[in-house]
Amino acid sequence: MSDALDRPEGAPIVVEWNGILEGRADDPGAVMAAVDALSACSAAKFACEITGSRFSMLPRATNVPGAGFDEDAQSKFFAALERLVQTAQPGSIESTLRAKMVYATQVAETLFAMQRGAPAPVTRIRPRLEGECAAVEDGSPRALLRRREALWIAPMLVVLAGVLVWRNGLLDRILAARAETLAVETGPFGETIALSVTRSFGNYEVEIRRGERYPKDPSELTALRERASSLVDRAAVDAVGDGGVAWVLVCNRDGNVRSASRFDLRALLADPANKTVVKAHGAIDATTVRLSLTDEAARK
Repeated sequence: MSDALDRPEGAPIVVEWNGILEGRADDPGAVMAAVDALSACSAAKFACEITGSRFSMLPRATNVPGAGFDEDAQSKFFAALERLVQTAQPGSIESTLRAKMVYATQVAETLFAMQRGAPAPVTRIRPRLEGECAAVEDGSPRALLRRREALWIAPMLVVLAGVLVWRNGLLDRILAARAETLAVETGPFGETIALSVTRSFGNYEVEIRRGERYPKDPSELTALRERASSLVDRAAVDAVGDGGVAWVLVCNRDGNVRSASRFDLRALLADPANKTVVKAHGAIDATTVRLSLTDEAARK
């Protein structure tokens, strides 16, 4: 957590944490151990939710006392953050995690960005503004005033947020059906393709990988083509063998397509262990995730 400008020495008065860090990992225990190490380095306690191979970490509280979070603790925090990133699958980490450390006369704002698969914190040093941090001093007039203002401002903000969420179609995603309740269908691809679904912040993450009958060589591909009972099945075999394009469809109980996401099968050709992760928008009434050769949403 370094910066080209001179930064204050010692621990800050208060640290404001915001943002989220998420990624994919094969060892949930290693992820939780790294998150616990991060929490031990400062007064901030971090929560971590793990769904399948996906994990999301965020601070439990935004404003925490800065006592003890000096240069040594900050170095330990960054080392623990590096260990967390190392537990993740390469290239899977996305981070908006940031910290604002408020000192007596200065403020250090750090964004824990990612660059080439490693944490690359960017810090800005600026003068502390008048009144900054006063609101966290319990019992201060400013803090009491803001709490009273919030009592009548909050209902208006709830209404405004509801309008914005509705207009942007976010309500459907926020209340999306849980991934484990969805039926999974491979459609015309049959057992050549396998898939699994997890939910991540209103989206579904659909992992596409080789199925039990994925052709291992050209002769098996030819045999699949010859056994195809329809033109659609034949086209699906061709898409598998050529690394072609397919779609992930999220459907409701009536079969209507709520969202469609395009992907290609080329990654599966090179290595049996390869997989493709497709993000599809969630839906309140979603019941099924299935594969298709076309974007059927265009006809709904």
